[in-house]
Amino acid sequence: MSEHGATTAKGTSVHGANDPASAAMKLWRPPLQTHDDAWLPERDQSVAKSDDAIRNNPMLQGGIRSQIDQVVGDHYRMSYDARHEHLVAAGMSDSEAVTFADAVEEQFDLDARSLENWFDASGRMNLTEMCGCAMYTHYRQGESIQIAHYLSTAEKRGDRPFATAVQIVNPDRVISPFAVIEDRYLRAGFRHNKRGYAIGMHVLNRHPNEVSLLGRLGLGDEFQYITRHTPWGRSKWQHLRLVEAADQTRGRSGLIAGLKKERMLSKFEETMLSNAITRAFYAAVIESDDPKTAFEGLALQDTPNPNESALDQMALRAAYYQGENELTMIDSTIAHLYKGDTMKILTPDGQVGFMDPFTAIFMRYLARTLDISYEELSGDYTKTNYSGSRAGKLQSEASRRAFASRSPEKFGRFMGGLWLEENCASARLPFPGRTSRARLNRFLEHKERLCQFIFSGPGTGHIDPVKGTEAAMNELKMGATTLKRYCATYLNADWREIVRQRAEEYRVAGAQGLDLNAMLGIGAPAAPARTQRPETDDDE
Repeated sequence: MSEHGATTAKGTSVHGANDPASAAMKLWRPPLQTHDDAWLPERDQSVAKSDDAIRNNPMLQGGIRSQIDQVVGDHYRMSYDARHEHLVAAGMSDSEAVTFADAVEEQFDLDARSLENWFDASGRMNLTEMCGCAMYTHYRQGESIQIAHYLSTAEKRGDRPFATAVQIVNPDRVISPFAVIEDRYLRAGFRHNKRGYAIGMHVLNRHPNEVSLLGRLGLGDEFQYITRHTPWGRSKWQHLRLVEAADQTRGRSGLIAGLKKERMLSKFEETMLSNAITRAFYAAVIESDDPKTAFEGLALQDTPNPNESALDQMALRAAYYQGENELTMIDSTIAHLYKGDTMKILTPDGQVGFMDPFTAIFMRYLARTLDISYEELSGDYTKTNYSGSRAGKLQSEASRRAFASRSPEKFGRFMGGLWLEENCASARLPFPGRTSRARLNRFLEHKERLCQFIFSGPGTGHIDPVKGTEAAMNELKMGATTLKRYCATYLNADWREIVRQRAEEYRVAGAQGLDLNAMLGIGAPAAPARTQRPETDDDE
């Protein structure tokens, strides 16, 4: 009888996972431990293996790059999504709320795409590139960390429009100080309170494995402790990761689960390449129809007529294949053969593509670790149809939306909130308030309602443009979606710009005496359906 009162026969188990008769289950005894105890001791080596796999596996690297391009693209656009009544509650009139929303979108887009890279503390990347970098780091290490800076007057140039900047930090630099013993409040560089809330982090001024003499000796190391917020609530850093357990401190990349399969796939590919190289070898053999065999020729060496010996025949052939008649295989040039000779090409025997099924299996494993379809990772759509392609596209889009919500979109909202706070307080945006302090206090009072952003990357498009557009039009007519959301999701465009441009086109066309609706076929009556002529005996 067990401690819970259940009675089981000796040597048996209610669950197959604990079947003592199964050797595989009997020998499988993983330890029961917390997420941090299982992951943190192996984190550094696992991250190094993940980096090496991405660097050296073009299929894996291409799949990650494709994901980043489809989530972030070349323009990660922000749409200001604060509700009109919330802007009015912040002290704006109806017209001022509309003007403020337009100004936020226009100014943010200008700053985000500026060649001066205002948002990056290092001045290397614009906002789109920073979001892509954060997403790439998230794939590699399962987490990304950003630190917010408010540049002093000495740090920023005179033409800088705002002082807020963000620095992307390598997660490897966030570690506990070397001379400090970790406990329940300090774990893997993060300090927590008694409820597990991260209140600060320790950042090393270099990479722990950076090759330098001082670093090896432990000299010149400086740890910076950064609290989570300023006294007035401004965020100072952000830690993005997929939370898999309640007590989880650091993120874990999904690639870790597929690294073993990736190494096996690499070995398979190397074997297939070696097999292909071996099969490319050939040997050219010249066969002669001389009636005398080599054995008979050797026996005739003492005959009165030596020209009839096989050795003499071989010597004549050797002399023939010199000079102009020399055989050259590299340049694919075959000279005239000696009378009675034929050429035969010998190649190794073996199956071709016998490892393709195994490669496809491992590729499917890697595709699942990236949460994309097999066809999207391999680029092979020859074995799928429209329904399969559409199902794979929907699955990949769902995973990309989920990934975007916990990595690049959170990064954009983090940056957008910091930017909006400063620009509202500095009156760079038309925010109500007479003084900087009054505007800041008003902003902090309505911060959660004001900091509402939607970020969208390249449009997803449609597999069948006609069917997709018709479905979108039906959703618009039903009120299931909005023009703003459709433009952001499928076109990566600002609906306001489209409406303004359409109004301008109608105005110019009307001034020229043209009916734009008639030119585009908008509102035109549908063509009458063509009736089929009944068949008669004369048609036969």
